[in-house]
Amino acid sequence: MPLPTPNNKESKNDFVSRCVSALSDKDEFKDSKQRVAVCYAQYDKAMESKAEEQEGRMVKSALYSIATKAQELHDMLGDDQDIEAWVQDKISVSDHSIAAALDYYKHEKAMSNMDNPLEAKASLNESGEMEVTIAKKYSEAEAGVYKSYMSMCASDDKMFTDTASMDDKETYAACSLSYDKMRAMMMDDSEGQLTEKQKKLPPALQKKIIEKMKKEGKYKEEEEKQEEE
Repeated sequence: MPLPTPNNKESKNDFVSRCVSALSDKDEFKDSKQRVAVCYAQYDKAMESKAEEQEGRMVKSALYSIATKAQELHDMLGDDQDIEAWVQDKISVSDHSIAAALDYYKHEKAMSNMDNPLEAKASLNESGEMEVTIAKKYSEAEAGVYKSYMSMCASDDKMFTDTASMDDKETYAACSLSYDKMRAMMMDDSEGQLTEKQKKLPPALQKKIIEKMKKEGKYKEEEEKQEEE
């Protein structure tokens, strides 16, 4: 049975109540507690998707405004015109900011097509013979965190490790090593929420960590935490 989805302007509590009732009528999931958890996750997923759509429209609107103003200013200035220092600084900062954002999304697009790295594992079979198996290094749930980390690391040469003088291949290797060093901290789900260390990571990476915890059923909603208290 398809899960219920929130209606426009439906509050979280109203949706969860309707959702739990619908799942109960169909005898979906094993108990009421699981139905509540599923409905909370369904609501949050829908709101995240809606927020992302709105964010995209807002950012594209801002970029259109920037492009329009930049073109207007470009047409106003002469090639030999003296430009005040503060104006040059403002334009330089804007250029750097737009370039950084563009570079990030270029790398993110490239990383989205990047395969989960493979890893060889050796073990003894029942006959005492050595067997080597090849498997994906990270779980499907963790792959999103890995790709997000690698994208940010590759696009900003000072974010996680210094890659300023490296080519693409060296950058990838350095970022992979950096990820493995920080992996234990990023995979810590003992609190069912972001840890204090995880909260210091970039927002986009925090989001991927939360998504991983939700996929694995280890993320605690605020409402559930309050009930436990």
